[in-house]
Amino acid sequence: MTTDRRNFLKAFSVSLAGAPFLLGQVRPSLGPYQVLTDLEAETIIALCEQLIPEDEFGGATDAGVVYFFDKQLGPRGHYPDQLDYYRAELSVLNTSCEEQLGLRFAALKQVDQLSYLKTLEGGEVAHASWTSAMQRRFFRTLLDHTMQAYYGDPRHGGNKDYLSHFMMKI
Repeated sequence: MTTDRRNFLKAFSVSLAGAPFLLGQVRPSLGPYQVLTDLEAETIIALCEQLIPEDEFGGATDAGVVYFFDKQLGPRGHYPDQLDYYRAELSVLNTSCEEQLGLRFAALKQVDQLSYLKTLEGGEVAHASWTSAMQRRFFRTLLDHTMQAYYGDPRHGGNKDYLSHFMMKI
């Protein structure tokens, strides 16, 4: 079988394009996020919007806070060891909301989200496997990371277009 130069180059380029996947250096994206599932991202967005709601300067979503979480919880981020922690806590949070309020956190009305978050901050969410100390720890961790995402350098994944820096100059 003979192969002309054009067909050889086509076959060769296709094999090169797939090489990183075969070598395990690139993995298929889960969607717009590197490590977060859509449900986890949706929950983080709703939580962070309650912590930093939109105003004339923009809120957590406008600053791309969820991308900070996604980047920093990933293998090259500052908190890859906390990805499983977030997964577990977000799962318990959504299960708790569904049991008590009939909907996952992001699907709740904003007033109900805020009320639930205040209860979480105080460690008062009624859930058998989620102790008061665990709830307060999760709230503090979430708040710390949200502030880092909103006010930090955009190279870390959040503070899109230096949104918070612009806000602080005014």
